[in-house]
Amino acid sequence: MSQIARRRWLGFMALVLVAGTASSLSRGASVISPDPDYWDTVSLPKNAGGTLWQQLSDTTIPGERVEEYVPFGETAADWSQIITVKTLTISRNPRAIVDGTVSLMRDICDHLSVVNVASKQQVGKSSETFMPLPVYDESDVFTVCSHPDLPKMQAKLANSKVTLKPYEVTWYKIMKGSNANFIVQRAWHGNAPGPFNVLGSPTVLAEWKSWVMHVTLLRQRASYIKAQ
Repeated sequence: MSQIARRRWLGFMALVLVAGTASSLSRGASVISPDPDYWDTVSLPKNAGGTLWQQLSDTTIPGERVEEYVPFGETAADWSQIITVKTLTISRNPRAIVDGTVSLMRDICDHLSVVNVASKQQVGKSSETFMPLPVYDESDVFTVCSHPDLPKMQAKLANSKVTLKPYEVTWYKIMKGSNANFIVQRAWHGNAPGPFNVLGSPTVLAEWKSWVMHVTLLRQRASYIKAQ
């Protein structure tokens, strides 16, 4: 992708990300603490991109739970898209984690483009009619990495199983909840921009935007969560 084409594409992406944020309640507001009987979890729209997805992994480590999903039939070693949901303890700052990842990508990518959307307050959903709705802060980060250095990334992460392709695109949605914080990532990687991927198609990019906008927090009773 030429420098002129890249600048035009980034300008378009910035417009796409920013569009629609005027509906937010306010900016930079603090989260309202809910009743301790309630618990908030991530609600993902189904069938992203019109395809079926399967869970690839579900891992819990101290302070963090990580769930990964890929299109049906794809694997950890060979995927085209991947959705990752990170649930963090309330003491962990999700923005700092995303910023750290972006900083790492700056170090290993031949070129890294980043589009940020300022924090805004949103209202989620509840599982019961008269249950108070979750109110939370969210922000978005969209990154495009070209020609990453795979050996360098594997060395930095001390993980030889990491896979990278010539183009890496990730949309991060950061949500600061009342009893946990969350990062939802939708990523694509491939060999070149094309008419059927997010890096080459305005239609696919618009679908990504719609999907990410509908990622929200769902409030349920704590007793129901613990029973799962």
